[in-house]
Amino acid sequence: RARGGGEEPFYKVQSEGDRTLVFESLFESGNLYQAYKTGEEEYELVLKNDYNTNGHTQWYYFRVANMKKDVVYRFSIINFYKRSSMYSRGLRPVLYSQKDAAATQIGWHRVGDDITYKKNDLPYQKGENGPVKSFFSLQFSLKFPHSNDLCYMAHCYPYTYSDLQRYFTVLESDSEVRKICRRRILCRSLAGNRCDLLTITNPRDVSIAEEDEPKKPCVVLSARIHPGETNASWMMKGAIDYLTGWSDGAKELRDKFVFKIVPMLNPDGVVNGNYRTGLAGVDLNRKWKAPKKDLHPSVYYMKEMMERQRDERKIILFVDLHGHSVKRNIFIYGCDAKFWSAAANHESRDEPPNLSSRLFPAQLANAAQAFSFNDCRFHVKRRKENTGRVVAWRQFTNNSYTLEASFGGADAEHAPAETHFSIADYEKLGHGLCTTILAVLSGDEKAQAEMELTLMKQVEAFVLPDDDSDGEEGDEGAKGGFSSDDDSDDDTVATIVLPPKVDKDKGKAKSKAKNTSPSRKKPEAKKATQEEAPPPPVEREARQRETPSRDALRADPSPAKGDDR
Repeated sequence: RARGGGEEPFYKVQSEGDRTLVFESLFESGNLYQAYKTGEEEYELVLKNDYNTNGHTQWYYFRVANMKKDVVYRFSIINFYKRSSMYSRGLRPVLYSQKDAAATQIGWHRVGDDITYKKNDLPYQKGENGPVKSFFSLQFSLKFPHSNDLCYMAHCYPYTYSDLQRYFTVLESDSEVRKICRRRILCRSLAGNRCDLLTITNPRDVSIAEEDEPKKPCVVLSARIHPGETNASWMMKGAIDYLTGWSDGAKELRDKFVFKIVPMLNPDGVVNGNYRTGLAGVDLNRKWKAPKKDLHPSVYYMKEMMERQRDERKIILFVDLHGHSVKRNIFIYGCDAKFWSAAANHESRDEPPNLSSRLFPAQLANAAQAFSFNDCRFHVKRRKENTGRVVAWRQFTNNSYTLEASFGGADAEHAPAETHFSIADYEKLGHGLCTTILAVLSGDEKAQAEMELTLMKQVEAFVLPDDDSDGEEGDEGAKGGFSSDDDSDDDTVATIVLPPKVDKDKGKAKSKAKNTSPSRKKPEAKKATQEEAPPPPVEREARQRETPSRDALRADPSPAKGDDR
C-alpha cells in the first residue's frame, strides 16, 4: 500500500485509455474486501466479514473512481448469506456523486437497474460436517452521472460515528439546548471510542423542594447495536430533533419524562464497517441477559443505567431502533403477556395485562403513515430471551419494543406507497415515535384510561399470525425468516468450499485454499482496489487513532473464528 511505507497500491490506472474502475473502502464505515474485473465493464465484488467473525455480510460501502459517463457497468456482489432480501422486491443501492453534490447539491440517491438477488454457484459449509450451501449474489447495472468522478455506493444511507459526533457538536453549540440536553460518556468501547448517553428533560421547578418534587418516569431509547442498520440512526436523529425542539409537544414531553438515549450502542462496529457485530465478534443483542464488562461494555453499562432508573424513578418505555432487510414498512416487535411465565422475571416486575403491549404500536400506526401494525409481532421465543427487547421487558418495563424500519420502503397500503424510504421518511418516523409517547403515556389517569380503551378496541380488531416469521408467504425463508432481534442469520461460516479448478495443460486439479471471505479470482481478473481513501462525502474523518488497523484483514483473508451464534 502506498502510505509512506513504500508498498505498492492494489491497482494503479495503467494509462489514459485504461477503463478499469478503481475501488476503495478504507474509510470510516467502509466495507469492500475485494474487487475483480471479469469483463470489459463487469466486476465481481466480495464483502468483508464482520471483524473477528466468519460471516455477516450485508452492509457495503465503497468508493469508485475512473468511471466513464453513460457506460453501463455491471456489478455482482457474490457473498451474501441471506436467502431472502428486499433486493428481490425492488430495493436499490444508494449512490453519492461528488460532482453532483458540488454542482447541484444532490446527495445520496437510489440507483441501479436490472437488479437480481439469487443463489450462485459458490458453495460454503457451516462446520466440518455441515451441509454444503450456496452463497447469494446481488447483481445490478448502472450508469455513472459523470466521467472521472468520485462516487460512493452503499446498502443504505450511511450514518457514521463521526456524523454522530458532529451532530452532538451542533446540539451543544446551542446554549438553550444545553439547558435541556446533557451528554456524558456511558462507557468507552473496546477500541476506546465514546459510547454517549444523552439525558433530555426540562430542568426541575426550583420553587419546589427537591425532596417534595415527584420523580419523572424515564423513557429509554437506543440504536445501532447492529452497526450496519444505518436507517436506525436516521430515525434516532428525528426523535432527538423533536425532543430538543420547542414545539408544545416537545416541551410537554420534557416536563413529564426524563429521556435517556444511547444513539450508538456499537460504535466500534460502525467505525469498522461491520453489519451485525462489534470487535469481540459477537452480536451484542445476544448479550443482554449477562453482559461482560470487559467484552460487551456498552450493553453492560446500559443495563446498569437502566437498573438505576428503574429503582430511582420508573422506566415507562424502552425502544431499541433497528433496520430490517426482508420486510417492507416500519413495525414493532413486542412481548405479549402470555409469555410472562416462560422465564424468570425481576422481583420488582408484576405480570403485565393481556394485550397491553399492543397499545403503543397501535397508536404509532395512527401517528405514522409508514407504520404497519399488521406487520408487528409479539412473540417471545427461547432464542430471543437474551435480546434487549425481552430482557428489558422481564427486568425493567411492560413497554419494551424493537422498532424495525425496512431498508426498502412501504407497501401499497402505507406511505410513501411502493417507493423507497428517504432520510426524511426515517426522521419523520422518529418524530412520530415522540408524538406517540405523548399520546399514550402522558395523560392523566382518566385520559389514559379512555385512550387505552379506544386503542384496545383497535388492537382486538387485528388478528395477527401465531408465529413470528419475517418471511412473506412464498419466500424461501418464510418459516425461518430473519429478524434484527433474533439470531436466525445463517452467517457464521466455518469453511468456504470452492470447486477444484482443472489445469487443462497438465490435467491436474487446483483447489482454492480455505478462506472465510471467498475470492472468485479468475485468470484474467484484475484486482481493482486503490490506496487509502481520504474522508468520504461530507468530509467524514476516519478514526484510525481509536480503531485497530485493517491492514491485517487485507494481508490475511481469514479473520479469526467468532463464537458460534
